[in-house]
Amino acid sequence: MSGIAGALSWLFYFVAIRTGEVSKVVPIDRLSVVFALILAFVFLGEHISLKTGIGAALINCWSNINSTGISFINN
Repeated sequence: MSGIAGALSWLFYFVAIRTGEVSKVVPIDRLSVVFALILAFVFLGEHISLKTGIGAALINCWSNINSTGISFINN
């Protein structure tokens, strides 16, 4: 079951990249880690350490900044 879910995940990811803007698809994909942490906390009662919480917050912030199209590199 896990293999099927993983294969479908990659399939949908590549379809999204092919049909959408990569700069909007990739941040959503990266947020899957944050969603997994939240779901594990809510449904499984997992403990989230300070280091893990800070990492999730950084992923969330960077995904939000990246999806707005702000560029930190001037061409």
